[in-house]
Amino acid sequence: LDTTEFLDAVYLAKEDGIALHDIASSAQCAVAGGLCEMAIKAATDRGINVIGFSGGVAYNDAIVTKAGIIAKEEGFRFVTHKKVPCGDGGISLGQAIIATRES
Repeated sequence: LDTTEFLDAVYLAKEDGIALHDIASSAQCAVAGGLCEMAIKAATDRGINVIGFSGGVAYNDAIVTKAGIIAKEEGFRFVTHKKVPCGDGGISLGQAIIATRES
């Protein structure tokens, strides 16, 4: 995801005195749109109709909500974590599960 353009836009918006909450909201929408666009392309190329978000970005409700809206508008099912932490906690849980299976 090339963030150069919207980071420039964030800087210019700040210089123009636009409210920080509006800048943050716009930046989060841009990240959600960019990530979702990449996921949709990858899913389409592989014939998959489900898109999921994980990792640290999945802790950001604004990004996840916007990505879910975009994915659904494009005809994809959108999934996120419910019981397992999105970031490092989920990785640790997976490692623990694998470790118990190797014993």
